[in-house]
Amino acid sequence: MNNLIENIVSYIDYLNKDCGLIVSVHFRNDVFNHIHDSLVSMILPYNCHTNAYCVMAKNSNHNKCLLNQKKILAKCQRGESFCHICHAEVHEYIYPICKNDDTVGFIAVSGYRRNNPTECNILNYNLWKSALGTEMPLKTCNSVIPPLCIMLECALQIYWV
Repeated sequence: MNNLIENIVSYIDYLNKDCGLIVSVHFRNDVFNHIHDSLVSMILPYNCHTNAYCVMAKNSNHNKCLLNQKKILAKCQRGESFCHICHAEVHEYIYPICKNDDTVGFIAVSGYRRNNPTECNILNYNLWKSALGTEMPLKTCNSVIPPLCIMLECALQIYWV
């Protein structure tokens, strides 16, 4: 495995385990047809939200999650990071991943909630309340996620086929 790919994997593991973030990497479906298998195999384990509530939401209705990702990708075209609330009332912070001024994916830092939900989309209130954090660490995210974006964008330049 290439040093850049190893560094990306190590950094995502560091963010998830040592920083306590839930970081996932998502690409448009067509991008997987254009990147080398070594990069695809690195990305796939980080291609989903792993907190218990998100796993339950995906099992309940995976299509809503896929539609949510399409909406996020469309909003990423602006090229700026932003906060987002998914259909299951999970708050996440989104960072676009670009290749040649085209948004090809995004990094999500997920697993947060409001203290008082505004919608009735919560699938399991007790799990929602126990599995999700209450404060999104935006300052930390804004410090540690942009370098990951840069590493992934560099990897896309190298591994695009």
